[in-house]
Amino acid sequence: MEARGKGLLAAAAGAAIATVVARQAVDRTRKRVESEAAPALRSASRTVTTPDGVPLHVEVEAADTAPVGAATLVFVHGFTMSQDCWHYQRAHFRGRRNMVLLDHRSHGRSGVSPTEGLTIAQLGCDLRQVLDEVVPDQPVVLVGHSMGGMTIMSLAEHFPELFGDRVVGVALIGTAAGGMATVSVLAPIIPDRLSEAIKPPLTKALRRIAPLMDRSRQRMPNAMFLGARAVGLGSQASAEKVGLVARDLSVTPSLVVLDMSATFDDHDRYHTLARLGRVPALVISGSRDLITPAKHSRDMHEGIPGSRLLSLQGAAHCVMIERDVEVNEALEELLAEADGCR
Repeated sequence: MEARGKGLLAAAAGAAIATVVARQAVDRTRKRVESEAAPALRSASRTVTTPDGVPLHVEVEAADTAPVGAATLVFVHGFTMSQDCWHYQRAHFRGRRNMVLLDHRSHGRSGVSPTEGLTIAQLGCDLRQVLDEVVPDQPVVLVGHSMGGMTIMSLAEHFPELFGDRVVGVALIGTAAGGMATVSVLAPIIPDRLSEAIKPPLTKALRRIAPLMDRSRQRMPNAMFLGARAVGLGSQASAEKVGLVARDLSVTPSLVVLDMSATFDDHDRYHTLARLGRVPALVISGSRDLITPAKHSRDMHEGIPGSRLLSLQGAAHCVMIERDVEVNEALEELLAEADGCR
């Protein structure tokens, strides 16, 4: 018994030491992220107020050397993110292209939306309003990531006349035209066959503890860092890039996440893809994307006449951050094609 007791004590001590060492390692990484994460880029801002009273935060980058008549880049971010996710695109095109970046309702620095307004359909209407108020007389190339790409599809669904006229190019990054279930968005490692069975109890349970989850996220930046690396980025992503994703993931309220995630169940816009083929279109995916697996991008590519598909091997969901150089090169080619088609 004495030997067994000593063995248990030694095992417990070893486990405690391992826990402390692991925690210290994560803490060192978190501190490095906080010190190395790129500071958010900012530019002139304006507010676009929607008919239901939500103030949308929009920033406008005016270029010094943009070609006369060149299309303006309009960046549309994804679920639980903000316009800051376009940091590397913004830095790359700054001074050379006019740009518009917006925060979706209940995201980033935009105002809180009524629950009934947290739908992809509404986001499409919001995007139309931003285009009308901020760039009413300019051709635009729309660039959307994840839910931002779905927003562009919603715009095409409700306002098809814009494509080929005001919208002269489209880039869809890490997104899908349908087949997205609530559970696959909230917990991408859960097999599809279990999604329908666990969705109601999971959502109900998460709503009950939403305030606790918000407090925990603020107090546990380590977890946000690990989550950003595990789901949003590949293992080789720099601390600066992980920090960008982790910062956004830590601030979107849990109730907004839960209330808005239901809209993915209804997202089926394969019928809009042909409309996107009226203009030069680029589809980009990461081969290790757990949120919107690469098959979605292949399906969209097949549904958009004349589109170009760029598949980046080893990249995860936030491919525009993880593989910014290749994404920016592809966007340069898209812009040249869009400008040349007019």
